[in-house]
Amino acid sequence: MLAGGPDPHLAPMTDPATKAMTAAAFGVAIYASAFAAVGLALRFWSGRSAVRRYLADASYWIYIVHLPLVMAAQVLVQDWSAPWWAKLALVVAGVSGLSLASYELLIRHTVMGRWLNGRRVPWRRPAPAALVPAE
Repeated sequence: MLAGGPDPHLAPMTDPATKAMTAAAFGVAIYASAFAAVGLALRFWSGRSAVRRYLADASYWIYIVHLPLVMAAQVLVQDWSAPWWAKLALVVAGVSGLSLASYELLIRHTVMGRWLNGRRVPWRRPAPAALVPAE
């Protein structure tokens, strides 16, 4: 429904007061949602994660290659009779998979990977605390 439903009826706002209040509400909502996202990430995802680390390492490569891949995928699916949301999901999943696969096979363990991600420093888990018998 946020995208206008199956048949969006878009009309320009003509009342200046309504337009100003809507713009102010959108501005506050954007800042509040950004702070909420950062707060939730710090609360629930602040620990170590191999998956998040891998995605962080791959993110710059994905940023570089995603645009031509998305454009090619859109050309491929534009004439399909599937609904827009199915085509969108297919394009996102396909481009994400292809970008991650190309990162793993062509970039991660090469000179280009060292150039994009810097020197890899292995991290060690903290040593388990020694158990001291209670007295």
